[in-house]
Amino acid sequence: PAVAYGIEPDLDAAEFRRVLIESGLAVRRPTDDLPRLARMLAQADLVVTARRDDDLVGVARTLTDFVFCAYLSDLAVSRSAQGLGIGRGLLAGAELGFDQALQGRVVGLAGAEQRHLVDYADVGSTESSEAPTLEEVARGQAR
Repeated sequence: PAVAYGIEPDLDAAEFRRVLIESGLAVRRPTDDLPRLARMLAQADLVVTARRDDDLVGVARTLTDFVFCAYLSDLAVSRSAQGLGIGRGLLAGAELGFDQALQGRVVGLAGAEQRHLVDYADVGSTESSEAPTLEEVARGQAR
């Protein structure tokens, strides 16, 4: 089935919770506290989703000023949909939400714990100040 990407500022917290659990991120997120997950979504500046046959299979939750920086707090793809490029698609979708002043660059992953940077490296992100553009990541051409 085709994957449909969208921006869903009102994403249902229960759907978000399910993807966090199915992706393996639940061990690092408050999935036992649905009201807290709802607040996490409500306070996010950009929520990009991936759906297959209307079933939520991926979420990218970003905090940004839409001018200079963006913090990708959650990048979750259900295990059943991993390996299909959905993470890259979510990153490319997030780029559409950024102001032109950001120039398509992920400025940093501020606050990410060191051991979790491996997760982002899998989709082409680096720890350097010369992070790849989201377009490069989406095309699989990260530097």
